[in-house]
Amino acid sequence: MCFSLSRSGGCDDYERAVYGVLSGDIPSVEKVALNWDDFLFANYNALLRTQLDNYILGQCPVDVASNLTQSFPSFDAIQFHGEPSTVDIRLIRALEANPQIKDEANEPNKALQASLISKEIGQYLYQQGLIISSDANHNESALYRSEPSKLEVNKERFFQSTQHYGLRIVAHIYVLINLLDKLNLKGDSLAPAFSPPETRRSQQNLIAGYANYLRLAEFHELIPLYCSILEPPRSYEVLSYNLIPENEASRRLLQLRLIRKAGIDVLEFVKTQAWLLFDNLGPAQHGCPAKEGFSIIEPGPPTSRSGRPVRPDFFGDDERFVDQAHENLIRSLEWLVLVQETWPNVLSMGTKIYKFFLRNMHLSAARQLMKRVPFSEVLHAATEENADEMELYEDIPEFWARQLDRRGIRDVTPQQALSDARNFRELENLVRALDSLETVASLAELKNEDQKRSREFWNAIGDEVKNTKENMQPLLKNWLLVGIEEGDQELRDLRQAYLPETVLAYVGTLHFAGTGLSRDNLLECMELASIIAERDSDLSVAFLEAGRMKELVEVFAASSKALAISTGEKRTASTGSKKLREMGWSRDLWSVRP
Repeated sequence: MCFSLSRSGGCDDYERAVYGVLSGDIPSVEKVALNWDDFLFANYNALLRTQLDNYILGQCPVDVASNLTQSFPSFDAIQFHGEPSTVDIRLIRALEANPQIKDEANEPNKALQASLISKEIGQYLYQQGLIISSDANHNESALYRSEPSKLEVNKERFFQSTQHYGLRIVAHIYVLINLLDKLNLKGDSLAPAFSPPETRRSQQNLIAGYANYLRLAEFHELIPLYCSILEPPRSYEVLSYNLIPENEASRRLLQLRLIRKAGIDVLEFVKTQAWLLFDNLGPAQHGCPAKEGFSIIEPGPPTSRSGRPVRPDFFGDDERFVDQAHENLIRSLEWLVLVQETWPNVLSMGTKIYKFFLRNMHLSAARQLMKRVPFSEVLHAATEENADEMELYEDIPEFWARQLDRRGIRDVTPQQALSDARNFRELENLVRALDSLETVASLAELKNEDQKRSREFWNAIGDEVKNTKENMQPLLKNWLLVGIEEGDQELRDLRQAYLPETVLAYVGTLHFAGTGLSRDNLLECMELASIIAERDSDLSVAFLEAGRMKELVEVFAASSKALAISTGEKRTASTGSKKLREMGWSRDLWSVRP
C-alpha cells in the first residue's frame, strides 16, 4: 500500500517521499533529496527494506508468499542495483556521477565515507598517503622518503597535510585497519592484509604525517605509541625524524623508555637513526677537498717578530652555527651514548662523522662533536668507570674484549673496537688542537693596547698556550699512522691535508707566545725542530710528502732568529722553566752579547 501511495498517492512530493521511505522506494525519495546523505539514505533504506521483505517472505509458505507479493507490490532495490556482490561499488559510483551531489561527493569526508562503503578503503588510504607525501616541504622529505608517483589523483577528494583534523581521522582509520588485520580475522577485511610494498609505504605515510603533527603540537610522548603501528625500519625512520630535534638528555631518556614500552627495539632504533641521518648526507663523495682547501696560517714569509701568524676565527665567525644536517648527526651520537650497549656504534659511526666533517672542512661541526660526544664519555660508557681517561684507556685488543664481554656484545670484534676507538680518539685530538690554536690566534688579534697590558690578558694567553701544547702532543708522533697501515685511505688523506698545516700553525703559536709571553716558548720551537729532524721522525716524512719542507724550515729559522736577538724575557711563564731545564735548554745559550 505504501509503495502504491509513494508512486501515485499523496498531495505532494514530500508526502510521497514519506511513503517511499516506509515502503523502501528510491525514486520518490530521491525527488526530495538535497545532499549526499539524503541520497545515500534513500538507497540504503531501500536495500535494507528489500532484504527485510525477502527474509519475511522466505519464512512464509510458498502460496502465502505468492499471494502477498501479488497483493502488495514492492520496490526491489536489489534487482534495481543489480548483482548483490557488487552493489556497494555500483551504488557509490552512481552517487558520485549524480550531477546534483557530484561536488559534495568529492569532499574528503564524503569520499572517505564512500571508500568505506564500497570496501575500497585500502586504495583510498594509499592515494591519501600519496597526497600527504607530495605536499611535504623540503625538510619533511626525509619523513616520507617516497618516490614520485605517476598515478593521477583528484586532490579534492583527499585531506591535505595542513588539514590536521582530517589527518587525525585517516590516521586512526589506518590504525584500526592495521590492528584488525593483525588479528587475522576470517571474512572480509576493510583493506588487504598483504599489499604491495609501495602501497603499504604510502598508507604508512598517514602515521608518519600524524606523528609529525604530534611533534608540532608538542605531544611528544604519544609519538612512540603511534610509531609502534609501523613496521621496521619505517617505525625507526618516523621516530628518528620526529625525535631528533629533542636536545635534552632527560627528555631523550624518557622517550627511550616510552619506545621500549611501545614494543619497539631501542637498540635498533638508535643504530638505525644514526645510519639514516648519515645517509641523508647523500652519496659517498670521492676525494678530499681539505687537501686543497685547508689553510689556517697567513700567507707570506715569516718574520722574526711575529713568525707566520695563525688566522683568527678560522672555524667561522659564529662557533654555534652548524648546518642542520650536521647538527642532526651529532645528536644521533648523543642518542647512541644513552644506550649502554651501543658504545661500539658510537665509536664506529663517530669516526665516520669525523671523517666527513674534516674531509669537507666542516670545522664548527667537528668542534661541536668534540665537545658534546668526547672520547672520555664514550670510554666511561664502555667501562662504567669514572676514573681519568688516561687511567682507563688501554690500546690493546684484550682491553676491548673485556668491555665487549661484559655487555654481551657479539657483533663487534675486539680488534674492530680497538681500531674504531683509536681513530675516533686521534681525530678528536686534531679538532681539540685546532680549537686551541684558534683560541690563541683570536686572542692575539685583539688590538686594544690597554687590554694587552693587563695581567689578566696575558694570564689567559698563557693558559691557552699551555692547553695548545698539551693538545698538540698526540699529533707529533705517529698520528693516524696505525689506521693508515690498516689500509684506511681516508685517514691517509686527512693526515696529508691537516698535519703539515697544523704543525706550522703550532710553530706560529709558539713564536707568538715566545715574543709576547716568554722566551721559553721559542726554546720549545727549537725542541720541536730537533724532534722533526730525528732520523725516524714521521713528521718530516709528512712535510716531504706534502712538499712543504721549505715552509717548515723558514718558520723554524724565523723562530731561531727571534730567540737569538731577544735580550730577555718579555714576561715570565712560571710553568715552563723547570721543564726546559730538564730538557737541557738554556736561555743564555741564545743570548747575543757584544
